[in-house]
Amino acid sequence: MSDVNPSSCESETLAVLARLRSGWQPSHELADAPELQRWRLLAARPYLLQGWVGMVLKSGVLFAFDAQARWARFIDRWVRLGAPACAQPLPQ
Repeated sequence: MSDVNPSSCESETLAVLARLRSGWQPSHELADAPELQRWRLLAARPYLLQGWVGMVLKSGVLFAFDAQARWARFIDRWVRLGAPACAQPLPQ
């Protein structure tokens, strides 16, 4: 994770969640977002998302997730979802 101010990340993420609840969907935010390959969900509540960006393993608490639209949101960044690690039931 990058060296960022946690309170500003939290504020930004809460604003993103409010927009998502109103029906907004990310588009240009995903243009430069890294693609997470061989991803999987770990644990339940809070959900943790783990996967690979190139040769680097990334993981974190999952704040927003849309498997059909193929994107997810960590507290400080968007990721595009590539191929999952294996078939798995996804949360509803």
